[in-house]
Amino acid sequence: MSKTSSDLLFRFIKSLTAAEKRYFKLFAGRHVIGQKNEYLKLFEAFDKQDIYNELVIRKSFRQLKARNSFAIAKNRLYETILKSLDSYHSESSVDVLLRSQLHYTEILYKKSLYEESLKMLHRTRKLALKYEKHPVVYETYQWEKKLIEKDGYTTTSEAGIKDLLQSELLALDKMNNYSEFWNIKSLLFFMLNRYGKVRDVSELKNFKTIIDNILLKSEDAALSYETRYLY
Repeated sequence: MSKTSSDLLFRFIKSLTAAEKRYFKLFAGRHVIGQKNEYLKLFEAFDKQDIYNELVIRKSFRQLKARNSFAIAKNRLYETILKSLDSYHSESSVDVLLRSQLHYTEILYKKSLYEESLKMLHRTRKLALKYEKHPVVYETYQWEKKLIEKDGYTTTSEAGIKDLLQSELLALDKMNNYSEFWNIKSLLFFMLNRYGKVRDVSELKNFKTIIDNILLKSEDAALSYETRYLY
C-alpha cells in the first residue's frame, strides 16, 4: 500500500477498530448536519475497499464533480473522524479529561462563576498531581493567579502568594527535570542506533561523556515517576 497523501483517509479508516467505526457512524448521525448521508456513504466506500482505488470511489460520487469538491469532502470526513475519536476516547484518556476540565475552568471564569471555576481548578490540579501531568499542574497555577487578581488580592495573603510561587517553581522544575533526563536517554539511544556498539576508546569516550552527566549520579536527581523510569 502506498504511503502517499492521496490514500491518507483510506489508511486512517483502515486503522480504526470495529468499535471506533460503530461510534463514528453514531457520531456522524448526531453531529453532521446537512450532509450526513454523504459522509457515511463516503466512509463506507473507503472502508469496503481492500486496496485503495480513488477512481472507483469517484465514480460512485458523481455529485462531487469538481476535483476540489471531492478533496473537500475527504478533508471534512477526515476531520469528522478525528472529532469522533476525540469523543470516543475522552473518558479513557487522563490527558483529554484534564484538558476538558481546564476548558471548563475557563468557561466558568468567563461566565463570572468564579467560585465554581476555582472548584473545577482544584479538581483538575488534584488529578494532574496524581498522574504527574506537570504541564497541566503549571497551567492551573496560571488560572489561580487570574482568580486572585480578579478579586484584587482580597482572597489571598502574603504567605499564600509566596506558597503559590513555590508550587509553580516546583512544577517547572519537574518539567525541566523530565526534559533533561529525556535528552540524556535520547542522545544515548541516538548514538546506539546510529553507530551501534562501542568499537574503540574514542567512541567509548563519547558515551561516557553522556553517562557521566551529573543527573545520573543518583536516582534522587529524578523528581517524578516518569523521570525515575528514564533514569
